[in-house]
Amino acid sequence: MASESKVAEPVAPTKRPSSPRRFFARIYGADSPPPAPQPTAPVPPVTLMVAPYLHRALAAGADTNAFAAGFSAFLARRRRKEGRGPRRQRTTFSSEQTLRLELEFSRSEYISRSRRFELAERLSLTETQVKIWFQNRRAKDKRIEKAQLDQHYR
Repeated sequence: MASESKVAEPVAPTKRPSSPRRFFARIYGADSPPPAPQPTAPVPPVTLMVAPYLHRALAAGADTNAFAAGFSAFLARRRRKEGRGPRRQRTTFSSEQTLRLELEFSRSEYISRSRRFELAERLSLTETQVKIWFQNRRAKDKRIEKAQLDQHYR
């Protein structure tokens, strides 16, 4: 007995449905006529509600699809942020704390866990505050170094 292998016949490409409703209607058949569209109040252009400069940019020929994608991402971030509570107050370090932290940073740009624990205890800070201070200080050094290089090449 020889086994027969079936070869799939090429399928003609079909036009993509413009909406999920039309997609399911094409698959399962339309059971009922589509509902009549509801009248809606005219919506002012989004660009005018956001910022006048965007309206000018779009009028000058900016890509509206890129704008729409960026704007929808902006709105999604805003909705996520609205659910959160108030932001935590920014930590203000005293001059003594800053001096000690700078001294430690001059010894080494990176701090060990044990040293971070000791420093946090001594300065009445949390370990996280000390860790973040060191991260920010390294970023500041990098920013200053980049500015100096840029100045050198001008």
